Amino acid sequence: MEDSYLFQVLNTLDAEEKEALMAFAGPDLSSRGHFRREAKLLLELILVSGGIQLVADGSKEALYQQLFPGQDFIRGKVEKTMSELNKTVRAFLLWKHYSRPENEFAQLFDWAQILRERKLEQRYQQALNRVTKLQEELPYRENEFYYQQFLLEYEIHDWQSLNNRKKGDLNIPNTLHHLDIYYYLNRLELLNRFLLQSKVTYLDIPETLAFALEETHIPERYLQESCVLLITYEIHLVLKNPKPLPEEFDKLSNLLLRYEAEISSGLLQQFYTYLRNLCVYLIHTGSSDMRPVLHRLQQDNLKRGYLYYNGLITASAFLSVTTIGLKVKNFEWVRKFIEDHENKIMGDNESRDFYRLGLAYYYFETGQFEKALDHIPPTSPDTDFLLKSRRLELMIYYELDSDLLPYKIDAFKMFISRASNKLIPAQTREFNINFINLLFQIASSTPGDKVRAQRLMQRIRSKQAVSEKEWLLEKAAAIG
Repeated sequence: MEDSYLFQVLNTLDAEEKEALMAFAGPDLSSRGHFRREAKLLLELILVSGGIQLVADGSKEALYQQLFPGQDFIRGKVEKTMSELNKTVRAFLLWKHYSRPENEFAQLFDWAQILRERKLEQRYQQALNRVTKLQEELPYRENEFYYQQFLLEYEIHDWQSLNNRKKGDLNIPNTLHHLDIYYYLNRLELLNRFLLQSKVTYLDIPETLAFALEETHIPERYLQESCVLLITYEIHLVLKNPKPLPEEFDKLSNLLLRYEAEISSGLLQQFYTYLRNLCVYLIHTGSSDMRPVLHRLQQDNLKRGYLYYNGLITASAFLSVTTIGLKVKNFEWVRKFIEDHENKIMGDNESRDFYRLGLAYYYFETGQFEKALDHIPPTSPDTDFLLKSRRLELMIYYELDSDLLPYKIDAFKMFISRASNKLIPAQTREFNINFINLLFQIASSTPGDKVRAQRLMQRIRSKQAVSEKEWLLEKAAAIG
């Protein structure tokens, strides 16, 4: 019984919610089923008498005797009682969700419609005025505003249509206007997410989406009205560009600074995520001078909370902040950042693998190669994490001039070749294969061979898709 839908939901309730649920159920359950009395008794057994686990761990027959004392056991009656209680729990949680302060618009809007259905026209108009005032008081003109404004304008249109006196525009222009902006905002955001995902993994583009990516013209009047739509559109243009330029980063950064006061913190967090990803992409494609820019941006976003979700930082963001800070040689700041986030990494396991990998990067960049090797986790179900770990391991073995390096290179090459395309996308595979081949060529070179060193450096520079490019160039140069 502990795996039942009812118990799973009840297990999520805190003490305050349990008390509110008992009050919501009242002297009798709000449902109209045949087992209302037994369902209320079951609720009391679960929340008051013995707790959820006691009821869940007991036998169905023992529970039956508590619900139906003195009656012969009849199969199915316990399940029907639980079903009856489940209706009340569901109604309670829906009511609790609907009653949240952030749903005030929906509550006022629905109340207006109720008054309209009951033909209380004067009260209906008063309720609509309250909804309109609530909309005017919203501090930001974002997706939520335009969606709610569309609902409001459509309600006015519907009312005028029913009471059509053959004059006026039936509020159609206002309705279409807000529908258009809401449509463009959501359409562009979905396209942007797809484009960003396509930059980190290979994606097949369905024909319908290919058409959508080509049909992204936005009327200028909407871009002038909505700064949020303007920024979303500029992000879209950057993401569509196969080779974004640093100038595009500057333009987008200046736009965000210009309109920050008109954008909520939640949406700013989303916009700055795109800005950081653009900066990372520029660095990976050769603009290494963007590293200090990204480091300052990450520091700013950390202070403002834009890298956190419910107090936690994603593993990819944690490693990005760590490695960029190390590349610009802000070692003391990075060490403190790593220690401060030991227990704040989203998805990290009990052995703190992401935290340990961050420390391994720190020790590697500060020349403590043995320590770095000790901190690399041996394996991981996360493929991207595993690839990072194995590359770092190879770099450490090279720095230590270890005899194990050729064997480790062969093992990594074998893993890459055997992994499926689903596990390692083609683009990621190319980055890692090029890294392995170039590292092998560097490790096989004779020290002092300047001609080979130059040839290797030229070969590395000619590769667009190669991991750890700067480190490889440094090691190739050292040969000569």
